[in-house]
Amino acid sequence: MKKTGILLTSILLISLIGQIVYASTVNYALTLPTIGTNYTNSCTKATTGTTAYNNCTFFGWSGSGVNEWVERQSDNVDLTVTGWFSGAVNSSFGYLTPSAASDNVGKSVHFAMKTDSSTWHQCDVKGTADPK
Repeated sequence: MKKTGILLTSILLISLIGQIVYASTVNYALTLPTIGTNYTNSCTKATTGTTAYNNCTFFGWSGSGVNEWVERQSDNVDLTVTGWFSGAVNSSFGYLTPSAASDNVGKSVHFAMKTDSSTWHQCDVKGTADPK
């Protein structure tokens, strides 16, 4: 009976770890510098979807603009066009090519964000991003 409990616990832990490692969305809370780029933690591109999504739930400076894109984690190659958002909104932007989406399924990616060229101050942003 004790071995069965240990076995079930081990199976449950392995399953949970697999779900954490294969997380396809990422929660973020970033301070974007005036100049330069900040990055979310990595997540896994789970599907061949050709559109990435960002749900910004907190936007720290009204009137600011943020550029966003998805990069492959291993070499920082851009996989998407540059999207843009201003305020706590949902945004979406496309992959450069269908193969940029399909060839990266199962790979670690991160979202890159920076203030746009007309924003000359830091900006705090929070939300959830999904590379699909």
